[in-house]
Amino acid sequence: KGNVEDPNFSPGRLDYNTQYFWMVDEYDGSTTHRGTVWSFTTVGPDNGAKAEYFNNTDLLGDPVLTRIDPKVDFVWGAESPDPLINVDNFSVRWTAEIAIPVSDTYTFFSISDDNARLWVDGVLLVDNWDSDNAWAFEDEGSLYLEAGWASLVMEFFEGGGDAIAQLKWQSSTIPRQIISPAALSKPVRATAPNPSGGATDVESSTVLEWAQGDKAVQHDVYFGTDYNDVAQADVTTSGIYRGRQDLANTQYAPTEAPLDWNTTYYWRIDEVNDADPNSPWIGKVWSFTSGDYVRIDDFEAYNDLNEDEEGSNRIYLTWTDGFFNPNVNGSTIGYPDPVFANGEHFVETDIVHGGNQSGPFLYDNTTASYSEVALPTSATAIGSDWTQRGLNTLSIWFYGDPNNAGTGQLYVKLNNSKVLISSVDLTLAQWQNVEIPLADFGINLTNVTQLVIGLERTGAGSEGILFMDDIRLRAVVQ
Repeated sequence: KGNVEDPNFSPGRLDYNTQYFWMVDEYDGSTTHRGTVWSFTTVGPDNGAKAEYFNNTDLLGDPVLTRIDPKVDFVWGAESPDPLINVDNFSVRWTAEIAIPVSDTYTFFSISDDNARLWVDGVLLVDNWDSDNAWAFEDEGSLYLEAGWASLVMEFFEGGGDAIAQLKWQSSTIPRQIISPAALSKPVRATAPNPSGGATDVESSTVLEWAQGDKAVQHDVYFGTDYNDVAQADVTTSGIYRGRQDLANTQYAPTEAPLDWNTTYYWRIDEVNDADPNSPWIGKVWSFTSGDYVRIDDFEAYNDLNEDEEGSNRIYLTWTDGFFNPNVNGSTIGYPDPVFANGEHFVETDIVHGGNQSGPFLYDNTTASYSEVALPTSATAIGSDWTQRGLNTLSIWFYGDPNNAGTGQLYVKLNNSKVLISSVDLTLAQWQNVEIPLADFGINLTNVTQLVIGLERTGAGSEGILFMDDIRLRAVVQ
């Protein structure tokens, strides 16, 4: 390419996905000293991670910016990632396929200010979403991966102050480093399985969900109880192949639901586009294990939408309380006056037993003789017949508060039959499980119309808050 004095050389625009070789000879005026042949490989336009940017901290709505970020290696400080994005109060979801060079255990590191979550092959490796990050925080998680590829999803939000988002990895053959563009590519296969990979205690009526690949037009669904059967199946495999779905339909409800108790299931989504010669894109085999329960309420479905908005589902629209008659019933279900700007909601989002939300039960028996909240069974998936599939136990998780004052008697009622609960410490700030045999209620379990949770006044009464979560019917082996 000629003789130059400047130790820089621009070769011009290079081709995508091409390996180049280069060498520099040094000349001292009389002798040429031959150099070493170096090489590098260029990446393509699809290398990097698909990035979706939102002008809120919850990844809600449509992204205001979608682009390919070559890598997740950002120190934005007090600046915005893009003129379209807020300086503060924004969130990002990066989705990619990552090339796995050899079968090995890989450790992934997320550095975030403020918060981040990371899934690899559908397994949640990092979750500091609800932590209070005052500075850049590093989290890590490890996973054994077979050579080939793995799906990767990283979510990040910035609430205020400086913003940092970085993603590194390390293995026995890879020194700790930022994941390079050469290892990342746009997600053409299905990602983000729900239930997540390897999830346990999954509800038996669960609906499978996933995120579509970027080139998909349709989805082929595979489902069964044997890993090899699902991994090796194709569209001709009866019983395992569950059909082809339209692009917008990224859910599948197993036809055999409710699923068997305590059973491991496997599923796979192949992305299809008959116009592309690379189609179909064969998906990973994901798995989950069912639990032994039917959900009554896990408080995940409730939202903060105004009552006149489509889809509004505030908690007090389902549960009833004593808000309008506090001298008789001193209860309130959900926070009565949330301040949304500070991240407070009608439901609780920090103190949770499972999922992302729990139900706040505020009580005041200093004037009223009781505080109770009621859930009609017509609002539940199981309805009024509680004799199905050997269900025999009502399970509820409670969480107390050290600031709760006074004394009271906790109880649960089905219809009008009451069972007293003595095992819950109202001032203990940790999750406490209560399991009540349904036979203890002594009622006709084919016609349960209402579940009531309450606190009866004793002595001078009491006031405070009690959190509830994961209310279930279980099939406990006697």
